[in-house]
Amino acid sequence: MITASFPAITTKSDWNDAIQLTDSETGDPIDLSGCSIVISVARKRRHSPGYRHDWWWGSRPLLTASTDLGTVTIPDLGIFAFTFPLSTRGGVLTPGVYEVGATIAQSGETIQLLLGTIAVLDGIVP
Repeated sequence: MITASFPAITTKSDWNDAIQLTDSETGDPIDLSGCSIVISVARKRRHSPGYRHDWWWGSRPLLTASTDLGTVTIPDLGIFAFTFPLSTRGGVLTPGVYEVGATIAQSGETIQLLLGTIAVLDGIVP
């Protein structure tokens, strides 16, 4: 599993990114053809002290991109790209830090591909 810290984005921009997967032993790109990839973004979980029962909030996906939706593509061997256009996420990601998670499935097996964070900054422009 990969742990990632994505470069910051703003509230006024699309979020387009690509990730390259290579074999850890050979360095060769991994063949992603036939894979189903899902990426989700959720509010960063926070511990809430002071309550009778400790609880966490967050983790419910605010945005999801996937190969099934066409928002995750495989443009080249070992590379997958994803997009969260501003037009479809407008107002959902307010300034703050969010958790990002991705899974990959092939031949009936699903693995957690990555967990990470992304900071969203106020884009200022109206």
